[in-house]
Amino acid sequence: MPLILAHGMPKSGSTFLAQVAIWAAAYGNGFGPSEFKKKFLGVGDTARNFVVEPTDDLIDDIERQLPEGKFHVLKTHGKITPKIRSRIRDRSIVAFTSFRDPRDCVLSFMDAGERDRASGGSQAFTDVTTIKTALKRVKFSWETAREWAGCDGVLTIPYYLTVTDKNHCVELICHHIGLGETTRSVQKMFKQEGLVRNSQYNKGIADRFLTDLPPKRIKRMTLRLEKEIREIDELTKNRMTELGYRLIHKSMHARRERILAGMTDSVT
Repeated sequence: MPLILAHGMPKSGSTFLAQVAIWAAAYGNGFGPSEFKKKFLGVGDTARNFVVEPTDDLIDDIERQLPEGKFHVLKTHGKITPKIRSRIRDRSIVAFTSFRDPRDCVLSFMDAGERDRASGGSQAFTDVTTIKTALKRVKFSWETAREWAGCDGVLTIPYYLTVTDKNHCVELICHHIGLGETTRSVQKMFKQEGLVRNSQYNKGIADRFLTDLPPKRIKRMTLRLEKEIREIDELTKNRMTELGYRLIHKSMHARRERILAGMTDSVT
């Protein structure tokens, strides 16, 4: 399983999780990420660690260049193709995905848009200037992530787990991609360096929308995202329970609903 596809909703901790896989692959390969790419993958598209859409042709090109027994991580927020789905099911490609309450994603999209515009140029979130734009992109991102999460063989990681127990996330990913022996090394590295190297991991707080958005906006957003919230809540509950975090999930979910109920009373 040399090719690892790191998928996730943007702003769901996906960059942190991808970096876990990248550094696990580095330990497994015996080379740092940059050194490995220069030595084996050149400087073209096949050397990238991120792609908007993981096309079948690109996957084939990367695999042709990968030496036997070596690993490469490709992060994406794009769609899963029928061929990739089939390859994941037969374990010739390994993949994972992440997801988060869409209201938190909308807030983080807006934050990222402000940051990207302040830094100049055209970047991933430069065009996110309104809640309407953020809502549209978040809806699409969940539609895409849902397809990955529904594929047999894809490891699913809810944001609640990422903010609750990063060490367990590291362990899950390392074992899932066939590099379980690197778990302690990767955990130690992130413990020492924290998330400083991850420019996309901003706040690391679940349900941040509860404190950072006004009640009326939250109410409108909740109505617009009713379907997405319901589906993500169900998947989050199931995964947290499967992974042994049922009581933690119950507490986090109850807190969110209690605060939301208070907001509803205040705006009606």
